Amino acid sequence: MKRGDVHVVSSTFPLRPRRTPAMTETDDIKARLRANLAGVQIDAMHGDNLAITLCAAFDDPDEEVDDEMGWGSSAVSMCTATLDAIHAHYAVHIARLEERCAALTGQVETGAAEIERQRELFRLDGEGHASYVRDLTNKHEVRITKYAERIGEMMCERDAARREIRQLEEFIGRREDDILHIARENASLREEVGRLREALHDIAEHPEKSSCRTGSYAVGWAFFNVQGIARTALKNQEPKP
Repeated sequence: MKRGDVHVVSSTFPLRPRRTPAMTETDDIKARLRANLAGVQIDAMHGDNLAITLCAAFDDPDEEVDDEMGWGSSAVSMCTATLDAIHAHYAVHIARLEERCAALTGQVETGAAEIERQRELFRLDGEGHASYVRDLTNKHEVRITKYAERIGEMMCERDAARREIRQLEEFIGRREDDILHIARENASLREEVGRLREALHDIAEHPEKSSCRTGSYAVGWAFFNVQGIARTALKNQEPKP
């Protein structure tokens, strides 16, 4: 370093610029990078920083030295212009990166919103499916209950029909016995009526052979016997309970 022992960085370019409320986080980063740019050091500078190296490079020996900064005004101006140019060069890329970050942030937010929407749709779909399954299950239970009740009714009807069939079979069996009994009695009645008819015919043809006093009395007695036999036959033909 020449022309004084004054560090330009500490006097002209503060390392920690004050952040104002209007500044964004990116503006604050740019400001701090701009301030720190003057203090960049490499081994080839032999302990000096970039600001001092630039001032030394642009120093005009014929120019009066500023006691506060230790350099001439033109050297300081050229140093500041160079640092501003370097800062402007990477500030553009920072702005592009900021735009890209903003775009990615928007995509992330959009993706997060879409994920939340899909989650909500999945939840609603799950609830709807569960509701459908519950409704379908309830309908099946109601239908099965109705079927079970109807099956029970049909079984009762079947049992009742079977009882009626047994009763009818028993009734028919009794009627068959009655019919056979009546048929046998009718056969006996026909035989008895036949004999009485023959007796009446004989009395009518040969009244002198009758043991009765007169022929008319014998006929009346025979007719009375026929009536008794008929009444007995009709009484026997009445259906039994």
